[in-house]
Amino acid sequence: MKRTLTAWTIVMRVTLAVGLLVVTVVVLFPFAYAAIFSFAPISQIFSLEPRLVPAEFTIDNYVEALWGTNFLIYLRNSMIVSLTTVLLSVTIGALGGYALGCLQVRGRGMFSMMFLLVYLLPNVLFLVPLYLLIVRMGIADTLLSLIVSYTTFAIPFTTWTLRAFFVGIPRDLPEAAKVDGCSEFGAFVRVVLPLAAPGIATAAVFAFILAWNELLFALTFVSSDTSKVITVGISAVLGQWSTQVGVLLAFTVLAGLPVLIFFVLLNKFLIRGLTAGSVKG
Repeated sequence: MKRTLTAWTIVMRVTLAVGLLVVTVVVLFPFAYAAIFSFAPISQIFSLEPRLVPAEFTIDNYVEALWGTNFLIYLRNSMIVSLTTVLLSVTIGALGGYALGCLQVRGRGMFSMMFLLVYLLPNVLFLVPLYLLIVRMGIADTLLSLIVSYTTFAIPFTTWTLRAFFVGIPRDLPEAAKVDGCSEFGAFVRVVLPLAAPGIATAAVFAFILAWNELLFALTFVSSDTSKVITVGISAVLGQWSTQVGVLLAFTVLAGLPVLIFFVLLNKFLIRGLTAGSVKG
């Protein structure tokens, strides 16, 4: 039997659709504008005639951004830091989340709340303690200092997020695997982790974005060009190429592409993870 839509329902749906469209345009317009005009010559960017699309296109800005700056060095450093942060934080978060959510660990409720509390605290509170620790460890001005810092921030979120997914997995499944001869760790790897793939993707995307976009700690802990990441590189290029707006636009577009690619690769799992995470706890 077909459901008849009332006039009020139709109005609400149309209003919601229009509202979502407006929000999408507002959010995406700056990046779309930068992407389009990154292919424009400087004369078109500063043209007094308002345009949504430049009259001429060129790839000179991208050539200059790739080979005239240290973009490739910054990109390499950011990829190393971000991917290592994802690997460490998701691995540790998965082990911790499984222990807190599925195992009979004494005081797991207290530990869960501690993880949540650390996640809620502003990262800037850890700036001075982490800086002193990193200096004493002798890893200042290295990528390792950023990996340690970002992993510290990402672990509480990944642990708390994955705990919610592990709690939602029926305990009978890993128990059945243990009856068939698997150890606790074997059941975790072979049964629990595949079922928690959406949660792992969600945690991985968050950790990657956190490490890729962070600026304050990268400015504080790293000073040499060979160790700078993309966010610090943007500020450096902004000072050196302040009059070459096209190059700056091309640089920022290139800097945002890895996050977009990472999101697209995990998009299917991420949507499932966000949906499941909204009803599990």
